[in-house]
Amino acid sequence: MGPGPGVDTVVYRSVTEAAALAEEKLRALLDEGVSPSDISLLSPLSFEKSTFAHLPADLTDRIEMLDTGTASHWPLDGLSFATIEDFKGFENRFLLISDLDDVTSGPQEVATLYVGMSRARISLWLAMTESAKEQLEPVMSRHARELNEGDGAA
Repeated sequence: MGPGPGVDTVVYRSVTEAAALAEEKLRALLDEGVSPSDISLLSPLSFEKSTFAHLPADLTDRIEMLDTGTASHWPLDGLSFATIEDFKGFENRFLLISDLDDVTSGPQEVATLYVGMSRARISLWLAMTESAKEQLEPVMSRHARELNEGDGAA
């Protein structure tokens, strides 16, 4: 498969700012003609606690939750949301991952983040705090080879 997905990182200082950045990215993808079913929204948090819950209603109304009841119908018809942990075993063309506040607090957090990062096939968008970005750089370096090979195993 060639090089891995393109990675775009943005830094936010508040949930409101993170939601505005996510809205901008989502609208750009949809305006480019990307099918909503090709876009998944991931967070280490539940939907209600995530950045994506703060999107405008015209977008949140299009989000389908990936859970045990909907997993057998993958890919879903609309935008999909899952926790990073629940997305293990799935992949999509475009992934937006937000709420990355502490990405190296322990081996489990790093493994969970890697699961999310390795599931994008075309584009990976990461929204994080400044401290998380600083922590992520060595994680990205350690896993760059696997990500670039599109390995997907975790």
